[in-house]
Amino acid sequence: MTEEKIKKLLYDRDPAALAALQSEYTRYCAAIAGGILADSADVEEVVADVWMQVWTSIPPNRPEHLRLYVGRIARNLALNRLEYHSAGKRAALPVEELESATPDRSLERQVLRDALEAFLRQQKEAYRQMFLRRYWYGDSVEEIAARFGCSKTKVTGVLFRLRRKLRDHLEKEDIHVGTK
Repeated sequence: MTEEKIKKLLYDRDPAALAALQSEYTRYCAAIAGGILADSADVEEVVADVWMQVWTSIPPNRPEHLRLYVGRIARNLALNRLEYHSAGKRAALPVEELESATPDRSLERQVLRDALEAFLRQQKEAYRQMFLRRYWYGDSVEEIAARFGCSKTKVTGVLFRLRRKLRDHLEKEDIHVGTK
């Protein structure tokens, strides 16, 4: 079923939308959550929670790209689950690597999103994919190296340079970057 048909079912509050969502996006959501969470039971719970959150948020939300919307929900739920399980402990999230290159959270999200998209469009396709695999999907450096057929050292170097370039790009856009 197409994304547009699924969105129409959601807007119409048709219960068939849930089955369509599950059919189209279960593997996608499980891959995102699995990149963040180690426990398969947690991944399954996150994926199940995604459907409920999509159902309750559309409408009133009307996402332009349903796949990205569903993926963002899966990622946020997985991060929340990880934070819950690691309460009182320091969790090793790949996103923490970006803290020194990104501004304070008080910045309006749309401004940051636009700047990040512009930055990623300027990068080589392979580097952009490495960045997304690490910081969106939560893949390990080892998984990225295997996917791209290169060494872990190369991936680590590419990600380091991309974080530095991102910081420079944000500063050129007059987006204040913290000194973490």
